[in-house]
Amino acid sequence: MACGPKPQEGTPGTKEDQVEPEVAQPQSDQVIIASSSEEEKGQPLVATILNRAVGGAEGAFIGHKMDQLADQLEKRFPMAEVSRIGEGILMTLDKKSDFYFKEQTTDLSEQQKEQLEKLSRIFSIYKQTKIHLTNHTDALGSAEKNDKIARKRVENIAIQLKEQQIESDRLVLNWHGHAQPSENKGTDQRLEIGIIAGKQMLRSAKQNVSER
Repeated sequence: MACGPKPQEGTPGTKEDQVEPEVAQPQSDQVIIASSSEEEKGQPLVATILNRAVGGAEGAFIGHKMDQLADQLEKRFPMAEVSRIGEGILMTLDKKSDFYFKEQTTDLSEQQKEQLEKLSRIFSIYKQTKIHLTNHTDALGSAEKNDKIARKRVENIAIQLKEQQIESDRLVLNWHGHAQPSENKGTDQRLEIGIIAGKQMLRSAKQNVSER
């Protein structure tokens, strides 16, 4: 998986910087966070989740773990959309679930930070998972500008999770601007979270099957 954007140090941007997100620089500790591979970059996150399925007894082991994780997410985020897909999970945070950026801005609100803190507590329990973060904007503005906004937003989200002690090598980032509109009216601006088995969970699944 290719390494992607390297967050740069800086101070929080002014209002004008937020309108032009290519200028605003999030605070970070220079940790590299991976972006999606070129093969996965343009495809919907649901396809990435399905493509990572291993099937068989190992897949059943992973699926059981994901059932438990999905149950925790549904309890903690009752207004979010949480779906079990293949051997992974697709979770969507949007305006309905109070996860929303102000128009054309990239800074996280206090409400968003609180939700990401809640997420990090769950992710800290299920340490053997890989977390794919994909951000989408609404259709206001040009495709090029919205792509930059989506990228900056998902970088800020990843940095916030890392500040909550989620290891950066568990995070994979992607962004689409408004290129992949939602089927649900009014939810184009959204954060999609794909959760799949990490290397350790895959090893645990293989070991579990071999010991039977």
